[in-house]
Amino acid sequence: MNLSNACEEVTPKDSIVGYVELFFDSGKSVKEDLKVGYNIREWTTGTKHCTVITTLSAPNVRARVWSAQLNRQTPAIMDMFIFSIPEEYKDQILTNIVISDSSMELQTLNPAIQVFAVTVTGE
Repeated sequence: MNLSNACEEVTPKDSIVGYVELFFDSGKSVKEDLKVGYNIREWTTGTKHCTVITTLSAPNVRARVWSAQLNRQTPAIMDMFIFSIPEEYKDQILTNIVISDSSMELQTLNPAIQVFAVTVTGE
């Protein structure tokens, strides 16, 4: 999961641009905010029109699990966001995943959270 337009001038570091929320059959849910420079960052790391935020510091994100060249020029990356489920929810059934993008509220150019895949495991 990554972000488009994660520029210091538009989406400053530590801005909350959305959240991931997991819902369970008990009716309870757990939620984690997506904070720029902490657990989500810009996906194109090449030259842009702004100061690109490329840092991550959250322990539950694996940096650069995919990379490529866009149009054979611009470096691009994808990071893996790992949502740890609290112990009290581990015997419940996951019923829904919500990924909310509020980046438009920060006046970015467009909805910006990019999700390429979701994997649920019983680990």
